[in-house]
Amino acid sequence: MDNTKKSEGINTSKILYGKPCAEKVLLDVKKNIEKFLLNGVVPHFAVLVAKDDYASMVYVNMKVQKAKELGISSTLYYVDQNTTTEDVVSEIVSFNQRKDIHGILVQLPLPKQIDKDCILSKIDPSKDIDGLTSFSMGRLAMGLNGLFPATAEAVMELLDFYQIKLLGKRVLMIGMSNIVGKPLSLMLLGRKATVTCAHKDTKDLKRHCMDAEIIFTAVGKPEYIQKEWVSEGCILIDIGYSRVEGRSGDVGDVDYNSVLDHVSMVTPVPGGVGPITVACLMKNIVKAIRI
Repeated sequence: MDNTKKSEGINTSKILYGKPCAEKVLLDVKKNIEKFLLNGVVPHFAVLVAKDDYASMVYVNMKVQKAKELGISSTLYYVDQNTTTEDVVSEIVSFNQRKDIHGILVQLPLPKQIDKDCILSKIDPSKDIDGLTSFSMGRLAMGLNGLFPATAEAVMELLDFYQIKLLGKRVLMIGMSNIVGKPLSLMLLGRKATVTCAHKDTKDLKRHCMDAEIIFTAVGKPEYIQKEWVSEGCILIDIGYSRVEGRSGDVGDVDYNSVLDHVSMVTPVPGGVGPITVACLMKNIVKAIRI
């Protein structure tokens, strides 16, 4: 069930909807694309995706459709159980060399027989629109400009849109993935927040949650964070999503309904960070053309 529909009677000013923020990002993206098109440059990105992975195909189709609406072209390369690491490397090398392709996206996960780390290492950093190469992560760690993971960028866009200040704040990042937890922790440090990083092996996670002024969670455990785990007035940024049998739609890491009357701000799932993530991927394509 869509949590945005459960909020009747609740002060909606505390709900951090992603759509208006995404629209703002996309408006700027569209203006830049119009300029590129006037100069004869058609933004174009390539996607490698496992065609037998239903969720991956759904996500890729969503990204491709949004790109098409904005005037961005796309090329899809489908990976299956018979595809080898060498096959994918060859395709990436080809995409790297093509001047008409400005960005390369590897939609994870790939089939088990493919060496994911090898694949990512072959992407030209100037075309790494998902920010997953070691080069991109290194620039992020050093506070330099670059192409960074779209979901982490989406969270920062959300914070800026709703004017949520980070300077000196006690923040907790739950999750340590290369797509969200690690890059987002670095971005939060860059804004001079006081960052605690937690994961599945963290002892007494509840205590860390109670101490935080802002919690970012991306672990994919449905409704894991309960009202009793967070202090009153805390801000909750839910980046997790899961499918629960018998329920329609995605479910976040936060028990959304229980915390609504307790926290000062919270993102819904769906309808929170998700729409902004797609917008930030489009923004990265624009950025890649300029690099």
